[in-house]
This record gives sequence, C-alpha cells and structure tokens, in this order.
Amino acid sequence: MDAKWLLRSLQSNEVETALAYAKSTQLFSDLQIMWIREHITGFSRGELVDDYQVLTCWSASHLGGFLVFRKRPLTQSTFEIGQVVISQKDARENTTRLIESLTEIVKLSGGDSIFIELADSVKWAEIRSVLIEHGFSTVGRIPHLYQPGLGALYLIKRL
Repeated sequence: MDAKWLLRSLQSNEVETALAYAKSTQLFSDLQIMWIREHITGFSRGELVDDYQVLTCWSASHLGGFLVFRKRPLTQSTFEIGQVVISQKDARENTTRLIESLTEIVKLSGGDSIFIELADSVKWAEIRSVLIEHGFSTVGRIPHLYQPGLGALYLIKRL
C-alpha cells in the first residue's frame, strides 16, 4: 500500500494511537512518554511546543509512525529529531519514508543537516541501521549517559 505523508494536526484519537505505539515499543521511559504526549498533544491543538512539529506516516487508514522535529534554536540550518516512533508493522519501510520526507522538508526549508540523539542500545539497532542507510553518520557517543551501561549516540545527516 502507498503511504500518504501528512504534516498536520492529529485528531484526539490519533494522539492516543501514537502514544500507544510509543509505549508498545518499550524504548521510552515514562518521562519520555510524557514529553511525547506534551508535544503531539500541543501540535494536535495547533500549538507548537518548543517549536516542535510532527511528521506522520499513514498507510491506508492506520498510523505507521511519526517523528517530532524542529529547527535547532542556535543553528537554524540544522534540524533535530526529538523522538521517532514507528509501529512494529512495516517498521523499516515506515522509518525510511519518514526520513525521506523529513529530508525533503529540511531541504525545502533551507536546512543543511538533520541531527538525532539515540540511546546506544540494541533496541534502537533497526532504526539506527535505516538512518545510516539514508546518509546519517555517527558523530559522537557518550557512554553511560542515561544510566550505567546505556549511553547516547549522536548522528547527523549532511544534505
């Protein structure tokens, strides 16, 4: 099925679906779920929280995934992905479509790079693999940042 890409407000039932996806991945802490809720709920009301926007992936009538992104405040030519949430069904395809669409949005907005911070965990391996396939490279790593044994990876895509 072809996915259609929408950068638009989410309906209230879609916000709950998006949050359910985020929770089901078991990749996010309760604090991160609260952050996601705040940003997508604000976007669904037409309010940008910290200038974050939401890009959603729709395949037929179901939500395939979404990412929350913005221009970085101090480097307006760099965009950052705050969170990426993908449903388990067609995860690789939906991640690819979101990254390709975000790349086009960034280019059209005059941006020259996309930045993302990910947990250095095998749970993020598939998303990390798709990011690398689409031109992201690892530019930094901080071991044990989140907790002992769980560090952070920093990736960037130059356009």
